[in-house]
Amino acid sequence: MKPAIYVMMMVLAHIAVIYTGIFDGVSTELGVEMYAEKENSIPFIPMTMPMNTVVNFGYLAAGLVWYPTFCALRDWWGESFCWYSMVYCFIQLARIVYQTQRCAVLDQWITTTIFCHVTVWIASIPTPAAITSSVTFLGYRMVIFVSFVSYFLALLSDIGFDVALVVHILVAVKVGVTGENPRNFSEGFTLLCRVRCSEAG
Repeated sequence: MKPAIYVMMMVLAHIAVIYTGIFDGVSTELGVEMYAEKENSIPFIPMTMPMNTVVNFGYLAAGLVWYPTFCALRDWWGESFCWYSMVYCFIQLARIVYQTQRCAVLDQWITTTIFCHVTVWIASIPTPAAITSSVTFLGYRMVIFVSFVSYFLALLSDIGFDVALVVHILVAVKVGVTGENPRNFSEGFTLLCRVRCSEAG
């Protein structure tokens, strides 16, 4: 399956569950007062929050810039991450523009999914580290499934999403840092780049 199709299917799965109405009562932050930018902060621009709107296109730009590199490397997970980055631009843009509960839920849920795919992407690099071996052992599909259902914690508590997100971030950082027992995160990122570049060569 091509990464683009996979990402679209995942996003549609999220939307399908959201539109059952199951998450209509979960805690989200709605309203322009939740943002540091004031309404109509730039005169003569017909947007409620133009700077917050425009900055989202950075996600699109990042995905477009890195996509050719991962295509050349034939890095399936890297390509998937680029597609998520590009799609997330419009998901968060919809949240800012429409300020609806379901847009907010999709924004929250996709955020955990993206961190999950960072974990899977890094873990796809063969290393002797125990944590990456554990992710591989569990199977990428199972890890993604657990991540997918973790958002249901939001139904149990107002901080359910926050708990799920923090766990996703900590796991992603841990996997990145301990790829080959590097001493710090920058070394872990260097390892990732080195392996990917050697594959390209």
